[in-house]
Amino acid sequence: MLHRSSRRPTSIAFGAIAIGICCALIWWIFFSPRDYAWVGRVASEASFGGTSDRVAGYLHPEEVKALGLTTEKAAVIINEVLKPRMKEFSVVGSKGQPIKQGSRISILFVAKGPGGTFDSGMEVVETSTGPKTFLSLVALQSLRGIQKSGELSHDKTWPAKWNALADDLTEHGLKGYYDLQSGKVYDWPKM
Repeated sequence: MLHRSSRRPTSIAFGAIAIGICCALIWWIFFSPRDYAWVGRVASEASFGGTSDRVAGYLHPEEVKALGLTTEKAAVIINEVLKPRMKEFSVVGSKGQPIKQGSRISILFVAKGPGGTFDSGMEVVETSTGPKTFLSLVALQSLRGIQKSGELSHDKTWPAKWNALADDLTEHGLKGYYDLQSGKVYDWPKM
């Protein structure tokens, strides 16, 4: 009996440790702050017809303020504007190593469109609340994807597609491209 009681506290301790490890794993998988590579990948996928609007929760606060964005408004722009127009596009991989300059991290991805594959960059900024990116950069990469794919396939209608997307973005409240250095919003360029 003495032997039995000495084992019981040990098995309870191991059980408690196992439960603690499981809880830590669950927190890490579902609730931990995401790293810059994950945020960059999700942002790039949103540029090219990805089904995820998760990037809406990782927008830089200065851009959110300058453009009057909310998480819900960003999700609508991704799901109702970008996703339908970019459904023939996808992110097929990353290229090279991320380049860090101060708090900015540039990541190069390989995207695929109707005209073939092309490089597409995404920028993530490290902040005190974790990695952040820009909805206007997500949209700008969509526009550049239309251009690059059009040029690769010799599709002369790409300027009209660019202009139609730029107009649609403006109508949905994304008035232009936000530049973090100047703090200014620039109108979408027209082709």
